[in-house]
Amino acid sequence: MITIKKSSDKAEITLLAITNFSVNLSYGGNTLGKNIDDEETSQISKLTKNVSFSAYIDGTGMLYPAVETSSPKQIITKIQDILFIGNAPSSISFDENLTGDSQFNATTMNINYELMDKNGTVLRAKIDFQFKEFIPAEDEPIVKSDGNKEKTSKAETAASTGNFIEKVS
Repeated sequence: MITIKKSSDKAEITLLAITNFSVNLSYGGNTLGKNIDDEETSQISKLTKNVSFSAYIDGTGMLYPAVETSSPKQIITKIQDILFIGNAPSSISFDENLTGDSQFNATTMNINYELMDKNGTVLRAKIDFQFKEFIPAEDEPIVKSDGNKEKTSKAETAASTGNFIEKVS
């Protein structure tokens, strides 16, 4: 069982039939996303979590209790509404005992419709998910090549994203 929680509006969904759950750690460089000529800061790196799993959505009563009244199509739509805002991924979290207090963005949601009735109504689907840890730039710890950690300043965040706010007095 995994509960996916949307950070912005507290929407959530619990998926019961889960397989192949894994958490991978990846190590990447240059977190600011720009070329850095200064040798002192050229080796900026971070460690991120990647989560993947498969979930079965079932409308036959075989995998989920009979009290579930939503169709697989309605459940898939609710999952999409939690994971995405328009065409962009929303920030989500999982149960703390699985991934701590980390925030994630969906990178892949692959839906395989496995069983349909004679009218073409979906009765069972398997969804493969992949998520990448999301760290807001102002909270992002940076590890330099000398092993020292520091926070990204708001000025660096603005410079890296192109979001500049001018204070008007």
